[in-house]
Amino acid sequence: NRSGRSGSDRHWSDGGGGFRWARQPSTIDSPLIGYATMTQRVLIVDDDPAVRRAHARSAKSLGYDVETAADGVEALAKLALGIDLVLLDIYMPNVDGFEVAARIRELPTNRLVPIIMVTGSDKEAWYPRALEVGANDVMAKPLNTDELRLRIRWLMELKAAHDQLRDSNAQLNESVLRATDDLRTALGRAIESERRISIPFAA
Repeated sequence: NRSGRSGSDRHWSDGGGGFRWARQPSTIDSPLIGYATMTQRVLIVDDDPAVRRAHARSAKSLGYDVETAADGVEALAKLALGIDLVLLDIYMPNVDGFEVAARIRELPTNRLVPIIMVTGSDKEAWYPRALEVGANDVMAKPLNTDELRLRIRWLMELKAAHDQLRDSNAQLNESVLRATDDLRTALGRAIESERRISIPFAA
């Protein structure tokens, strides 16, 4: 059950010219989104347990559900849990981050799932390849916690907007099909009525 509320961080002035983080609900209920009431889920993928824990804390501080994976094999398996965003390390054993991202994008249900790739080396060097395999962003370690929170929140809201549009289109298509069926039924009755009326004249 993924229902429930979540939280997000917003910065606000402390009155002394500085800014601090304050927790606010991050269930997607803004006028712009106006959509989900379920908690979104982040998948943290890194072979370093300390890094997984640190990134998980950042995602949980926003109120998101968190799943973790120690390598690409585990990450791909956990997509079945219903993942809304993937924070993905590039260098991992067995299956590296680029292959994981590419395989995520091969699945129609995951084509709009945001992917943030993470690297301990020069992120600019990996940006083209990351975009090529379908990543939305690349961040360099060590991650700035506030920047990570902002990027996760923004991509989550974008994902929720896409989900809302998809569901609205599905509902619209269903309504059109129902209306077409109703119209077809009404036309069939009208045709039968016209036939019954025209029979005496034909005789």
